Amino acid sequence: IELKLPQLFLGRQAAALPITLALDGIKSRLDGGVVVVPKLEIARLEPQTGPPRGGNPIELVGHGFHTGMTVRIGGREAGDLEVQSANRLRFRAPAGEFGYAPVTVSSAYFENDSATASTDYFYAGSAAGSAELPSDKAAPVADIARGDQLIYAVTGGRYDVINRRGRRLKQLRSSTARLMVVDTSNPVRPQVLEKDLADETRPYFHEISGGLASTDGFRGVARDEQNLYVAGGDRLLHFDLTTPTDPLYTGDLEIAETVNGQSRPGQVRDVLAHDGLIFVSSTLGIHVIERDDFGELRIIEHIGRRALQGTPNALAVDGGRLWFTMEIARRVKAIELTSGAFEIAADLPTADGAGNRFRPKDLLVRDDLLLVSSGERGSVLAYERDGQGGAQFAAEQSLTFLLESGSVEAGELALQGQTLYVAAGQGDLQLYDVARWLRHDFNRPLEMKHYFAVNGNVNSLGVTGEALFTGAAFPYRQGEPTENPIEQASAVRQLGGSVNTIENDLLTVTGQQPAPESRLPVNQPVRVDFNRLLDPQQ
Repeated sequence: IELKLPQLFLGRQAAALPITLALDGIKSRLDGGVVVVPKLEIARLEPQTGPPRGGNPIELVGHGFHTGMTVRIGGREAGDLEVQSANRLRFRAPAGEFGYAPVTVSSAYFENDSATASTDYFYAGSAAGSAELPSDKAAPVADIARGDQLIYAVTGGRYDVINRRGRRLKQLRSSTARLMVVDTSNPVRPQVLEKDLADETRPYFHEISGGLASTDGFRGVARDEQNLYVAGGDRLLHFDLTTPTDPLYTGDLEIAETVNGQSRPGQVRDVLAHDGLIFVSSTLGIHVIERDDFGELRIIEHIGRRALQGTPNALAVDGGRLWFTMEIARRVKAIELTSGAFEIAADLPTADGAGNRFRPKDLLVRDDLLLVSSGERGSVLAYERDGQGGAQFAAEQSLTFLLESGSVEAGELALQGQTLYVAAGQGDLQLYDVARWLRHDFNRPLEMKHYFAVNGNVNSLGVTGEALFTGAAFPYRQGEPTENPIEQASAVRQLGGSVNTIENDLLTVTGQQPAPESRLPVNQPVRVDFNRLLDPQQ
């Protein structure tokens, strides 16, 4: 019997329909005789990123899924297909190459019935190892400092809970202020070290009782040879690193100013150690601090907000100048250090090529080039310094945005050789080749060299020739680490954190002499440093 199937008006609904045959009053019925499925369509894939080695589970949400389908990512067939319903499909990603790859599904039963996801899958690098900080208290990593095969991590900070539509459901905050030490001698298995105190073993080396609510825990950590400085609230703490695996707390200093005979505390924003001096930015301005002959911390200069004309945030030192961002004022400034007068030596508004002002998050200075990260704007901007204390906008590089409903925050910057490293929050860790900018060529966008994804938001980073390190923050859902998007605000209540080690498998320039655009005496050699051996025989 041949027949023409009638219009069933099922829309996008999949259905198993019965077939009934009637002849001379005799009927026969076959339940599920016809299975009707809509045309294939992919509405969403989760997650949208994964490691190049593949093997990680992916879930597709859409329409028309059925057995006998084929799923490909970047042309490579996926395995372990599991059709959970006509609208949901799970499988394991095949191995691929770094970068974007289209996701397609096709049917073996219907000719030319295939669909491609509107969002490409992204093969991103992953951490070689990760050390999750203890979860007895909230432990988002606020900042890290590198030691010899050690990472010193301080906790504190916030996390925005965002759903798939990009809406912020709530903000998780932590005032827990702890100093922790992570052993990275084995980068595949970094371990949180413990401190034995009397009959008790603790997974941290120092903790502020009751936390630091005024600054959401610690704000920064800086290392200068055998000294470690941790800042948060209105305090600067000093630790002796004579035994690197056991930081010894020696005391702290109040960051305050005296007004009309009254001491008024500040709220620390950042800390930087350089050539025996410690610089602390706070709501009171900038304090210049040193350790005297007896090891005591002593304030030698306080440049107040009135002199700075605003509140300083992130700090950087270059060429005898202390540079700092001013988020509220939307400016970058510098004070000179060589004369000891600490006068303003540079002042420029942070604006893009169209003159739109933004809040600077972090900055780097390389010769006459100034790089500024733009926070929630999600980009890095380059300025050419004019030698008169000002600078002109040169170029802007937007960071890579992987998640449609996510957010990318251009935060901490690091420059090693010709590679720029950007801690991008939910945008993880992104690497760009800035050789073009270093030679003042701003006509084309920068090339992204790599992208590393970790669980949660990357807040801080450390760079060496052999490895990269990141400090991250994430929420817990049902006791397990998770990350955005999160659909129910009530599903997450506590923050966690981790220190991640990433193998720097790219051949990169880590240093060079002379510097770009500089001069070299005719009798001096050109020197280029790499992060690996180029020829074992030489």
